[in-house]
Amino acid sequence: MLTDNKILGTNSNNTVNLGSESMLSSDVNDNHILNGTLGDDILGGGSGDDILDGGFGNDILEGGLGSDTYIFQKGYGEDIIGNYTLGNNDLDVDTLRMIGIREEEVKAVRNGQNLILAVDGTNDKVTIWNYFDYESVDRTFAVNRIGFEGNVVWDVQAIQEITSNTVLGTNYQLILEKSV
Repeated sequence: MLTDNKILGTNSNNTVNLGSESMLSSDVNDNHILNGTLGDDILGGGSGDDILDGGFGNDILEGGLGSDTYIFQKGYGEDIIGNYTLGNNDLDVDTLRMIGIREEEVKAVRNGQNLILAVDGTNDKVTIWNYFDYESVDRTFAVNRIGFEGNVVWDVQAIQEITSNTVLGTNYQLILEKSV
């Protein structure tokens, strides 16, 4: 249904393909497949188990409640995922699928509270906002699983281990000291 430049899903499962540079939000408790465009898109899932694929361009993907799946491929640009789950909800399992991308092609770094996954040899990257926000009592922002080509999957513990030894530099001089 199209109303006032918004596309709202009906009370069933929907697949929505957008035109260029679009914004889509789903406010109902259904399962949706949201496909972006060649432009920069903002896709919002709602409270169902949604699949969000921004396509080419620099996109913002917001899954909301439910077990959501985010899709990313080489050539997609710089996508941002704003994921959240209320409380310690073990029922919602959110997944980032890195289609056609092998584990060894990705560099994972922590930048403040954010997780950045950069694809080697490209300008492509996915940033998961507030991934490391452990102080929030009522929300969890982490994506539970990141899947790569060859059935390799990183869980939250693996991501924490991988990023524990990385530091993202800033525009300021960084001095590291080691005492023995």
